[in-house]
Amino acid sequence: MLDQFDGIWSQLTDGNRLASTGILFSTFGFFSTWAAIFPTATTYANYSGLTFASASPSLYFVFIAGLSAAGLLYLAFQYGQLRSLDTYGYIAIAIFALFILGTQVFAQVTSDDFAGFVVEYRPAIWAVILGHVAIIVGGYLNLRESEMRLPLN
Repeated sequence: MLDQFDGIWSQLTDGNRLASTGILFSTFGFFSTWAAIFPTATTYANYSGLTFASASPSLYFVFIAGLSAAGLLYLAFQYGQLRSLDTYGYIAIAIFALFILGTQVFAQVTSDDFAGFVVEYRPAIWAVILGHVAIIVGGYLNLRESEMRLPLN
């Protein structure tokens, strides 16, 4: 099993390896605790990506963006390489996911509903953010690598 994984991993470009690591971070981070909110000094509530998404359904796009990038990486493995249009697509999806994450989560936490509460961000939200940044950087590396492989006319 591990030999088969090593074979698949070695066939991927550096950009696809980085992006696939980002996909893992963002997907697992989505289901983990993003924030602990303390209404009083002794009690708190944990909020995961699913909890935030139930209040703001557009946050499901953050999870869907990770899955769509995984689908594009699967196509890259199947066909040997992504077209540059596909790569631009998963870069744009990750940027949009970061935009939604920034506007929705941080807007919810700073809303009047949580006025006076102490908010402590957990590592999972940073894993989601870093995961999508890794997808963007991996896509950029793929574009740079594909430019280097183009034949000079």
